[in-house]
Amino acid sequence: MKTHSYSIRRDVGRALVTLLGLGLISASASAGDIIGQITDPLGQSALSGASVTVAETGASATTDPAGRFRFVDLAAGNYTLNVRYIGYDPRSATVDVPASGAESVSISLGSEVVQMEGLVVEGFRAGRSRALQQKENQTNISDIVSADALGNLPDRNVAEGIARLPGVSLSLDQGEGRYVSIRGAEPGLNQVLLDGATMAAPGGRRLGRAVPLDTLSAGQIASVEVIKSVTPDLDANSIGGTVNIKSVSAFDREEGFFAGSFGGNYNESADAYNPEVQATYTTRFGADRTFGLAASASFEKRDYENNAIIASWSPVSYGGATVYVPKEFQINPERGNTERSGVNLNLEYRPDADTQFFFRPNFSVTNRFEDRYENIYSTSTSATNLALTSPTTGTFTGGSRTERRNFRIQQDQTLLNLAAGMKKTLGNVTIEPMATFSSAKEDRVYFNVFQFRNSTGQTGPINFDVTSFVPDKWDVDLTTDTADKYELRRVRFDDGPLNEDTFTAKTDVTWDLAEAWGRSGSLKSGVKFIDRDRKVDLTSYRLVPVGKWTLDAVGFDPAQSGYDGRYTTGPLLNYGRIDNYVAANPSQTTYDAGGSASNSVEDDYDLHEKIYAAYAMGTVTFDRLDILGGVRWERTESEIAAVQARNVDGNDLGYLPLSGSASYDQVLPNLQGVYHFTDTVLLRAAFTETIGRPAYEDASPLSSLDYEKLDSPLDPAYANAGSLEIGNPELGPYESLNFDLSLEWYVRGDGLLSVAWFRKEIDNPIYSYAETQRNVTYDGIAFESLGMSSVRNADSATVSGVELSIYQPFRFLPSPLDGFGIDANLTFIDSSVTVAARPNDDLPFFRQPDQISNVTLFYEKYGFSARIAWNRVSDQLDSLGSAVLDDIYRLAREQYDFQASYRLSEHYSLTASVRNLTEEPEEYSYGIKNLVNTSILLGRDYRLGVNLNF
Repeated sequence: MKTHSYSIRRDVGRALVTLLGLGLISASASAGDIIGQITDPLGQSALSGASVTVAETGASATTDPAGRFRFVDLAAGNYTLNVRYIGYDPRSATVDVPASGAESVSISLGSEVVQMEGLVVEGFRAGRSRALQQKENQTNISDIVSADALGNLPDRNVAEGIARLPGVSLSLDQGEGRYVSIRGAEPGLNQVLLDGATMAAPGGRRLGRAVPLDTLSAGQIASVEVIKSVTPDLDANSIGGTVNIKSVSAFDREEGFFAGSFGGNYNESADAYNPEVQATYTTRFGADRTFGLAASASFEKRDYENNAIIASWSPVSYGGATVYVPKEFQINPERGNTERSGVNLNLEYRPDADTQFFFRPNFSVTNRFEDRYENIYSTSTSATNLALTSPTTGTFTGGSRTERRNFRIQQDQTLLNLAAGMKKTLGNVTIEPMATFSSAKEDRVYFNVFQFRNSTGQTGPINFDVTSFVPDKWDVDLTTDTADKYELRRVRFDDGPLNEDTFTAKTDVTWDLAEAWGRSGSLKSGVKFIDRDRKVDLTSYRLVPVGKWTLDAVGFDPAQSGYDGRYTTGPLLNYGRIDNYVAANPSQTTYDAGGSASNSVEDDYDLHEKIYAAYAMGTVTFDRLDILGGVRWERTESEIAAVQARNVDGNDLGYLPLSGSASYDQVLPNLQGVYHFTDTVLLRAAFTETIGRPAYEDASPLSSLDYEKLDSPLDPAYANAGSLEIGNPELGPYESLNFDLSLEWYVRGDGLLSVAWFRKEIDNPIYSYAETQRNVTYDGIAFESLGMSSVRNADSATVSGVELSIYQPFRFLPSPLDGFGIDANLTFIDSSVTVAARPNDDLPFFRQPDQISNVTLFYEKYGFSARIAWNRVSDQLDSLGSAVLDDIYRLAREQYDFQASYRLSEHYSLTASVRNLTEEPEEYSYGIKNLVNTSILLGRDYRLGVNLNF
């Protein structure tokens, strides 16, 4: 397998070298060419996405990221170029085209809204203007956020920044955004690119193909594009869309610059101050300044403290009615910190307007430490142990026990991306080969757990009041909760790596056919190859006690007030004391071979995946109508190896090697268009087909089989009872037909009003399920009952919705009120999924909110900038159980953020912000919505910083 992989890489590498060699062939400009660049009023910053039209021929072009454009094969004579860019006054320029050769022109646009005293550009409006301009000029449907806009709210990373866009929602980890869902498609069903290069996923176990977006700070990027109707030249694994992160280039500005910030962050819950630093530097050098270097670096640390409660429930009878009481209740305080640092480089060589070489390395490291306590109260709901005084209040009088755990976790993630390629224009043909290597590593340095538990009946009594969603009372008699009752149950030391290496090679070729067709148009085709190796190899070392020894042998920490003072934790384990005691008394524990062996492989697999792709597409303009059409073909081949851990009657039988493979082809048509009613009113439409490959863990044959022989089976032919947890290598990919419409009005003065409609018809959605099979034979073993947990494809699902957006500075108001404005969007989503195991249930699509809302009110004038933002995401089905009570929903959550800044001078400004103003928790419930599953308190963050710009 490896030999074959390296052979493919060698062959692809030779092909790329050949194409790079072709690119070195210099070509003189075609007769009658115009080569130009559009810049800002100062002539410093290139304006990407500007619309340039030749008045005499009607030919049009859009400037590239360096602000450059090109018209070829024009007859000799004078031509008028008309330039439009949102937020700037239109500009016309006359160019005298020679009979042969090329005429160069540079056009600086006058400013209408982004210029202030001393020609200092206000970041937010300038950034929004750039984003809207690029959005307007694209044929497909997308939303763009610039680095300027990202820095104007207290968003810690790229994920939190793009969660302000229509149809985008956020997944939290310790109160910080890490993953995004697009139009309800969970993170693993979206594609993430860095400057067009495929990224490996350091997502950790059981997170599938999701790429975390907290590894890049706002200072490392130029813009982020969320593409909702992908084009044939983009990867098909984009049920929701594609996130393309674009880094800073030295050719974005005529002169080099330095920008940075430093400040401190205060977390109210942890009562901790942390530093934040980021810097970006660009320069051009060499003969004729043809070399460019852009470098960005960042470092931040965040201490946090969270308080969580977790509950599960049982039905009981009270007064002839069914009510629910906790059968388990957890009080889990935790503290931790995250350190994140990164370096991004972009080295380019542009010897002429037709040639570009680049090398882009990116490296980031995230270190996470966590100290977590779990205090787990298990109760008995039998009539002899439960005394109800109302449907929601009572006392567990007996039959209860408590388990106390202490987790110490250190986890390091590194992400390395290397991309090299070129862009060469030869007449009306442009060749763009690129090769990338992306390596993601997650090292579980340690995941250590100490577990102590008392015996049934030794906890209590417990008085409770579950009238509210978060229980109002959970009072345990602490006089009986003493250390001598807690026996060591288990010691667990886990570690190990998750590694993914992804190699990609691709080539795109574009033919500009404006002259051949007599109208603006192009043909584009390309090929792509992805070779991915992903391996999880975790190790678990478990100890169990010799005899019985209790917590009083080592001592414990006193009880703490938990969950904002509502509960008391009871005695807490002291990790250091227990660790020292276990190490100093080896005779008190013994190695648990079976448990260690079983848990060492519970998440392990080795995957090799190859993806081949080819596409062809074309664009053409008919007066006011732009059309893009094409087709993409992808073939996926994967092999995955794992094991089955088997345990019979409590005895470990070792491992059985398992393997699985999958291969499938997709031919994916694509048709999109935009009709220009006027220069500022556009209607977009798109029909696309995309896929979503199964998560690696879901497609792994990894399994655990535990069973025992029955003393008195109902049928001697089926004499065993057991449980099986297993993946499914036969999973098919999601297949989605996507329909999109978008009506957009680009209001004069850099405003936007838009409404977008979308519908996704999805076949083969994947879901988890649990069921009990009777009188069944599995792997040659006959079971009277076999509880099975696995994943499989559902029949179908639909997702449809409407996105409403407005961005409007109130410049029509008299000064000083003309500094106010609004930036808001509202997304309504309706979805349903058909699941074979729940045919009569009306279920929403997995992890799909019904409504996403964002409203930002801002003021920007006289060097002062302030904005307050509100975000709300409605309920969503997080995981599907065997019945309604077992379904888990993430409840609606809203958050308010505030940020203000003042520009002290042309080069310095101060920024202050508050995040999560109202201290909104993150909460989950069971299918019966008034029953809490999890509630996590999240505190406020305060930040004060200084921004530099030279």
